[in-house]
Amino acid sequence: MKHKPFYLMDIWYGEQCIDLFGNYLEVGDVDGDGIDEIIVSSPTASFINRKNSVNPEERISSGKVTVMKGKNKRVLFEWGGQDNYVHFGYAVALGDINGDGTPEIIISSPYEGYEELIECGAVRVFSGVTGKLLKTIFGSQSYQRLGYTLATGDINKDGFDDLIISSSLFDEEGKKDTGKVEIYSGKDASLLHSFSIPEKEQFGYSLAVADINNDGHQDIIIGAPEASTDEKIRCGKVYVYSGINRELMFHIEGTKSRNCIGTSLGVADVNGDRQVEIVIGSGLASSNGYIQNGQILAFSGQGKFLFGVHGDYHHLSLGKKIVLYDLDGDGIKEIIGGTSGSYVIILNGTTGKAIKKIYGEENVFFSASLAAGDINGDKKTELLISSLATRHEGELKGAIYLFSTDPQYPKRGSFINPNKKG
Repeated sequence: MKHKPFYLMDIWYGEQCIDLFGNYLEVGDVDGDGIDEIIVSSPTASFINRKNSVNPEERISSGKVTVMKGKNKRVLFEWGGQDNYVHFGYAVALGDINGDGTPEIIISSPYEGYEELIECGAVRVFSGVTGKLLKTIFGSQSYQRLGYTLATGDINKDGFDDLIISSSLFDEEGKKDTGKVEIYSGKDASLLHSFSIPEKEQFGYSLAVADINNDGHQDIIIGAPEASTDEKIRCGKVYVYSGINRELMFHIEGTKSRNCIGTSLGVADVNGDRQVEIVIGSGLASSNGYIQNGQILAFSGQGKFLFGVHGDYHHLSLGKKIVLYDLDGDGIKEIIGGTSGSYVIILNGTTGKAIKKIYGEENVFFSASLAAGDINGDKKTELLISSLATRHEGELKGAIYLFSTDPQYPKRGSFINPNKKG
């Protein structure tokens, strides 16, 4: 397997100091023109409502989400939070909710209230074609903080992608951070099912949807990094539920050396066996004598351990983010793993060996979020990596680094250095 180097083409900076520009990145063709758009969130940004009116309203730390064309950075849409400090854009996902063949943009604001409810959370669905708000789902209890994590998939096979929404910081019956996950119909926003756990696990910290057992139904995979057993404290668990009857099929449990599993998830065929694998990030894990070095673990669709890759120094938090994407066009997805700020690693899904590492600039909190796609219509893969704190014009701002395999237009040179040590 031969991979081309990635060249840094451009850097896009947030508008405000510490607005968490790039906290979430998604790439997809949301307007149906055949070219992927970039969706970027800034959940602590202040948003000016009615900006061009006589009475503009500034919403402090309300958050905002921007949809733009990658080729010329033209902004298609920009939406903001409905109130101060709601953190609109805390999580973002794409899914064909209305069955028109084009994915909609799903955005959460977990600290939003509704009527008498305090911080119940809200999730909104927007059209990428018109920019119109299509649906809104509110949490049902105060401090539920609906929308910590989002995923989509047609669970009930009605032709519409459903919304899988977590409230991983929800306190159940006086127990802190037990968490819960709910499935809402994409067709009519009705509640289809709710999963919960009686103990503190941060159930729903990460989510994924895939047909694990090849029965033609999308299954639900849920990460719970705070889960413990009688013998292992905070080992973490990943639960796999059937899309047919919502029953637990199996769970993957961390060990003393593979702990806090489930901070991120990816499910796809990464080794070419035509079966999906479960790739689990453990950004909080400590192993090999390091503290919170993190790890990325790969399991078969039946839960059999395949391989693990560990971070190589303290507080690296390898596996904090995971994206699975076919970077070289061979039909098999590679594992792209983020860290707490040093580099992004690209792994071979068969062996777990590093193919490449992409390093950020010095003193930059690199790889907060990751996304990949063809954003300029050249049939080549672009890789987007965000930083939540990059010094620019004397301020710490969020930034998005755009890398391409096309060497014709590099502006700043390549950051690739597979042999560099952390």
